[in-house]
Amino acid sequence: MILFVIIRHGVFPLKIRSHITPATIKVTIDRLYLYSIIAAMFLLTRYLFATFYRPVRIDPNYTPGVSIIIPCFEEEEWIQRTVHSCINQDYPVDKLEVIVVDDCSKDRSAERVEEIIAKLKEADTGDHAYRVAERIRFFRQSANLGKRDAMARGAREAKHELLVFVDSDSFLDPFAVRNIVQPFKDKE
Repeated sequence: MILFVIIRHGVFPLKIRSHITPATIKVTIDRLYLYSIIAAMFLLTRYLFATFYRPVRIDPNYTPGVSIIIPCFEEEEWIQRTVHSCINQDYPVDKLEVIVVDDCSKDRSAERVEEIIAKLKEADTGDHAYRVAERIRFFRQSANLGKRDAMARGAREAKHELLVFVDSDSFLDPFAVRNIVQPFKDKE
């Protein structure tokens, strides 16, 4: 026997077995209502908290040192674009470094990283104004130790206090680092 339970948002079929009683159905309906109330409260609190949101003002003069760390494992398709988007930030060149840590990939990820680093060094101006050679560093793990270990290795190698971790298949907006450091201006 199938019983159709009508709740405000639709019709839900319930398969009735011989041991299911009307009291059990009432408990089930009460739980659905309770779930609906909890979900509605969650959404309402999101709106409530949004009213207290205050955007952080961008101070173009506040540019602390930032190290972008890219842990990489078998991402040969996207790693060059990721490295390029990280080095191509609207940020002072002396305060930004990019560290790529390959976690012993079996594909051509390491070769692709070396290719993009070579291309970026070659494209640097004659007077090396962008200092690409000293801003990008590449490390290879001797064994596949996992993303967490690759992130830790990048953090140990970082020169700057603020660390930004970027997945090897993600791409940054050119103003991402400038925007993300702004809340750190307020020491509290």
